[in-house]
This record gives sequence, C-alpha cells and structure tokens, in this order.
Amino acid sequence: MSKKNMVLLLVFLAIFSIILLNRESMRRQISTDMEREQARLFDESAPEFVIIEINDLEKNQKVTLEKRDTKWFVKEKGCPADEHSVNRVLSTLPKIRLGQRVSDWRPDFMKVYGFDKGLEISAGGKTFMLGGMRETRIALKVENDLYLSPFREKFVFTKHDGNWCREVEEPEISDSDQTEPEIKE
Repeated sequence: MSKKNMVLLLVFLAIFSIILLNRESMRRQISTDMEREQARLFDESAPEFVIIEINDLEKNQKVTLEKRDTKWFVKEKGCPADEHSVNRVLSTLPKIRLGQRVSDWRPDFMKVYGFDKGLEISAGGKTFMLGGMRETRIALKVENDLYLSPFREKFVFTKHDGNWCREVEEPEISDSDQTEPEIKE
C-alpha cells in the first residue's frame, strides 16, 4: 500500500470516527432533553390538594377553591364550587410538565413572556405562574426559574365569566303551583 493510500485511509477513518462520536453525543443529548421534558411540576405522588388559589393577573381577579370535607367551595363568595371545573383543575395539576429551562427569573420577564397577563397559581405547597405562548410552548415560572413548558392547557385555570360557583337551578313552577289572580267584580 502506498503512502498516499495509507494517508487517505487514516483520514477516512478519522472522519468516520468523528461522525460516530458526534452521533453518539447527539443521541445522549436528545435522551437527556427528553428526560427533562418529562419532568413534572408535581412528583408522582401528587399531594392532596386542599386549597387552590388562582390569580388572573390580567383581570386582577383571584379565586380560592377550598376543600371542606369532600366538597369544594369558592372561598371569596362562600358558594359551592362548580364540580366539573374543580375536577378539571385537579386532574390537570399533576400533568404540568416543566419542559426546557430557559434561565433564572428576572423581573423584566413579566412583560417579555406574558406573565403580566397570565395566571399565578398556588396549589400543593407550590406557587407557579403561567405566562404567554411561545410557539407551541407556554412560559412557566417555578420558584426562581423560567421554563418553556409543553403544557398548553392554561384555559383549565380560567372561567370566561369568572364565576367558579356551581349553578343552582331555580325550581320550575308547575301549572298546579300557579294560581290565577282573583278578579273582583
């Protein structure tokens, strides 16, 4: 084998080994990123939620859902809470994933990431904020960290009319309950 062929073979082997190392490094990085994407705000054994505070920063409205015995109540209004809405919140809380960590928290992120129009939620001993959408992700502030979360169900923590109370249906008046006014002659 000539020197020229030997040098070409060594160059080829070097390039091939660099490609293999690069692929393995990318595979490890993807695996690590996927693990981080799966990290949840609440661990596997989610705490039993007794008080859930939701503060809509844009509307400046706060609602406190409080569990008493087995029933949920809206503390501010003293009324029974809408069970469907509370169940959606309770089932959604353990599903919140942290996603990609962006950086440490800075006050200027309030407007940049839409937290000034977002939600601040306290539940299970944790306080976190949901900001605006960034492409397919939502800005999430937990403690002193900013994340871009794959969680996109922010709507669960809001009510279009702001009323978290259970609707009480008025009893219908039947025909037999109605009496015709007496006509005096």
